[in-house]
Amino acid sequence: MIGVAILDQDPMIRSLLETHVKKVEGYEVLGLMESVEELKGLYQQGKMQLLIGETRGTDGTLVDWIAALRAEHHPLDFIIVTKDTSYGTFYDMSRYGAVDYLLKPFVYARFREALIQYKICKEQLTPENEMTQKQLDMFFFPDALIGKYGGSRVLKNFNPYTYEKICEYARKRGDIGFTAHELAEGMNISRVTARRYLELMEKDGVLEVEMRYGEIGRPRNQYKFRRMQ
Repeated sequence: MIGVAILDQDPMIRSLLETHVKKVEGYEVLGLMESVEELKGLYQQGKMQLLIGETRGTDGTLVDWIAALRAEHHPLDFIIVTKDTSYGTFYDMSRYGAVDYLLKPFVYARFREALIQYKICKEQLTPENEMTQKQLDMFFFPDALIGKYGGSRVLKNFNPYTYEKICEYARKRGDIGFTAHELAEGMNISRVTARRYLELMEKDGVLEVEMRYGEIGRPRNQYKFRRMQ
């Protein structure tokens, strides 16, 4: 589980963000904070991996604390959700490593996509392993896989929710793997839809594929969740 802290001075916004985070599998909300000082205390417990929220707390700006963490090489990822539209704030947060940046009022689908993208990158990019170009492209250039629709980023001609569910299905299958037919049956989707998503996810570097030869008939593609060696 990815440990999340939420920062916002408005209790209603904190509650809304918590609700949205809990809708995405793989995340655990550790605390709802209104001040940077509260964040510091939670961070010291060692479970916080991701901060979601505003650029300011009731006791000052977030950037000074983030800068101090970076100076001491302490890890923390953060997604900014803010009403501050100034370039200066955006520049500061980007400079210290914001993994995404949303302006209020935001669209839920856009927020959900940010969490899905972060989770995929978190699983694929680890400090213990070497990385592939495809995996790096997922982190630096997610828009290569994404189109524009209604002002919100979505996978072009693909549903982010279905994409995430297939990732979960692949992880659960483990080394056993699965075919497009098995995916279609297991998720109650058409074989055509299954093949479209599998082809995309293979290109993304999320899945690996190999040929499975049976006793009768043509060989089939066997898909597995790609685990870094």
